[in-house]
Amino acid sequence: MNTVVKKPRYSLSLCMAILVGSASLMISIPSSAGSSSPSLHARSTDLAKIRASTNQFKKIENALGAGYISSIDLGAGCSTAESEGHPSQLGAMGIHLVDLQDFGSPEFDFHNPSVLVYVPKSPNAQCSYTTDELMNNKSCRDNLSLAAVEEVVFAHLIDVEEREGYWDNVPTFHEQQFYYLHDNPSTFWVDEAHGFPPHYALHIWLFKHNPAGLFAPWNPRVKCPDSLSHH
Repeated sequence: MNTVVKKPRYSLSLCMAILVGSASLMISIPSSAGSSSPSLHARSTDLAKIRASTNQFKKIENALGAGYISSIDLGAGCSTAESEGHPSQLGAMGIHLVDLQDFGSPEFDFHNPSVLVYVPKSPNAQCSYTTDELMNNKSCRDNLSLAAVEEVVFAHLIDVEEREGYWDNVPTFHEQQFYYLHDNPSTFWVDEAHGFPPHYALHIWLFKHNPAGLFAPWNPRVKCPDSLSHH
């Protein structure tokens, strides 16, 4: 992709999406059947609880009613791997709905996630997916399917001891480390941190199967409309 963009200024637009289906979907929740590992059993149990507590957000009306707003309003598009300087075959994330309350806090809680990730069922729908449009246009709401939950932790909010760095205190979820993202100032054509200050982020693809893995940032089965791809 050759489009050159001006990086966003450090403002409210930092709060863009950094930033889950029916029984017929393949869910990547690891099964603990036959496993004697207490950690795997605990993770599987927690994932099931997270899925149960966020299942309500399959109806995007419930997310809007709970105070989530579209990252489109904050300057984000439909995030793709290519738009962040990665190979296009890695896929995309989708449309992020963000709860700005305590956003970026180290006290993350996937049962009440800061970010909900939706994917368009039809990439050809003439929708902008702003908060106002989602509230007033049923057809655009119905074109979005809940795919993943996400948590974001700003690095500068992590407590560090003397002689330690942020890398000594990487947030984890059942031994799964969050991904560290920061903008490389030399790559002026892309913002690797999605407009955020240096931060850690982790997706859990509970409602849409991700061949790349349950916790991978990009999903090769997700495609964004060209008009909304974040360039």
